[in-house]
Amino acid sequence: MDLQQHVTLHTHQAGGTLDLVITFSDYNVDQLTVDQPGVVSDHSLIMCCLPDRRVAASQFTRNVRSWRAIDRTALFQAIADSPIGREPSSDTTVDELFETYNRILTNLADQFAPERAVTLRLRPLCPWFDAECRAVR
Repeated sequence: MDLQQHVTLHTHQAGGTLDLVITFSDYNVDQLTVDQPGVVSDHSLIMCCLPDRRVAASQFTRNVRSWRAIDRTALFQAIADSPIGREPSSDTTVDELFETYNRILTNLADQFAPERAVTLRLRPLCPWFDAECRAVR
């Protein structure tokens, strides 16, 4: 996408265009006015209206578990007391071991940290809200 400079007049007392309004070429700038330089400063005052291009935040649902709230000692004991906490029999296949591991850990996860649905909103990024802004916040 190309950029477009909207100010075409001199914006400094000594000549030259030092003050700019640059947008993407498909972005309409309305009511652009460039005052004569030297009224308040040696630069021109530039005013314009820019259309608001806010994008509605999209929502999606995600399943999460509250792992921070679990009783770790009880979970550790439940794993130790389960079939995966013991030595497997020598005639057990890899597929059976995997199925047992998956089934037991899924059941324990459901018991200690049940899944719940949360709705999240994706918000557009604000380029000006950088690490410094987050630190001050």
